[in-house]
Amino acid sequence: MVLLAGGCASGSVTADRPTDESIETQLAQVASFRASNHRDAALAALDRVLRRVNQQGGAAALPPSTRAQLDAEIRGAADTVRASVDGPLAAGHPLAAEAALGRLSPLLTDAALAPARQAGADAIKKTGQESCARLQATVTPEAPYWGLGVSRYCAHFGTTFAPPPRPNALGSFEVSGTLAGLSAAQAAHLRDSVGRWLRASFWFDPDGKAVGRGSVAGNYAATFKHQTVTLHAPYKQTVGIANVSIVPPPPAPVPGKGVVVPPRLPDNTGIGWASVDQTFAYDTEETRGDYSLGASVKLDVGAPAPVTLEIRRAQGIKGYDHDVTFEPAEITPRHDDVPTSQQWFDSQIASMWGKAVWALNRKFIGAYCKRESFSADEAVRCVAAGQQPPGVMAALAQAIGEDAGSLVPLLQPPPPPKEEAPAKKPARPAQKASSGAVDDEEPVID
Repeated sequence: MVLLAGGCASGSVTADRPTDESIETQLAQVASFRASNHRDAALAALDRVLRRVNQQGGAAALPPSTRAQLDAEIRGAADTVRASVDGPLAAGHPLAAEAALGRLSPLLTDAALAPARQAGADAIKKTGQESCARLQATVTPEAPYWGLGVSRYCAHFGTTFAPPPRPNALGSFEVSGTLAGLSAAQAAHLRDSVGRWLRASFWFDPDGKAVGRGSVAGNYAATFKHQTVTLHAPYKQTVGIANVSIVPPPPAPVPGKGVVVPPRLPDNTGIGWASVDQTFAYDTEETRGDYSLGASVKLDVGAPAPVTLEIRRAQGIKGYDHDVTFEPAEITPRHDDVPTSQQWFDSQIASMWGKAVWALNRKFIGAYCKRESFSADEAVRCVAAGQQPPGVMAALAQAIGEDAGSLVPLLQPPPPPKEEAPAKKPARPAQKASSGAVDDEEPVID
């Protein structure tokens, strides 16, 4: 709307072509827009006038009559700002008033309009603090997440309000158990990883006092097979061949025609070259590693039912070891690195971080945010997890007394610390001729 109105205000004047209209004429256009209640268009036109005035020496350089005309339109702009916020504020909707002021702010950047912009912001802050006081009265220890939402709402309007404690929120986790086939160090690494996944998920509350408990069970196996095998590599070989002309046999005599003279034989033969397919066979030591991980994680995290996480991963890796060199077939010495049992396990657990956190978040949403209606406490908890189903927004709108769309950004928590994601280990050098050397199965985390 503002851009369209601005276009109308300029008439034949464009932003990138100087105008021949006087400042007085442009101010008359501003007054005309304001008188016809096209207030956004008036602000857009006044913004252009102020930029031109600043380019030509400022308001002090204007004739007194023009200066008075400009001052009148600046007061008119202040009236426009008040009108845009007074209605929502009278209804007790400071967030809506803030949105209205934000829509006009790009046209209020000039220093001459700063008082109008600041007056609108001050009025919004005052009403927001009054609304904060009203909402604080609705906070109870039984609804700690709603209290957290009110605290963030109040902070937005400059008021400090300490929310009630959240005794059932999970601030730490204890994981026990192991997988058959794991060493003590590997089992500890798995349990620590599950704890990191939980701390990076929606289940974790940095101010929580409760302890979430989980257990892991399952199997891990890594087997290796070593054998000497013969590999075959195709290549092209150029060979010389005799180029001999082929002469057909003489035709049979025809009765009555006399003796038939046979064709003349070639005087000499030549040598030619041809490329033929060959195969180079060579022996190498082959190592095959087969790895299988199956884990079940059961978590008591305060949900209506225990949360389970199933992890399945299988992979076969084949490597070769030899010192053979044969240039025509591009064969060079090869010493593949087949991961040890420890290396493969560590790399898999590290790579599962993102998928595991995503799966835990999905289970949180399924436990708390998949329903038709919500209390204000439940609604804040879901919005903090990035969920805005209709029932959540309806509950928040009813609780604050206005549309909840502008409340959502205030309730979003800060992003989790980046250090929660384990640092990537340096990758092993790429192996030569890896095609066909890995039998892979996509990891499943559910």
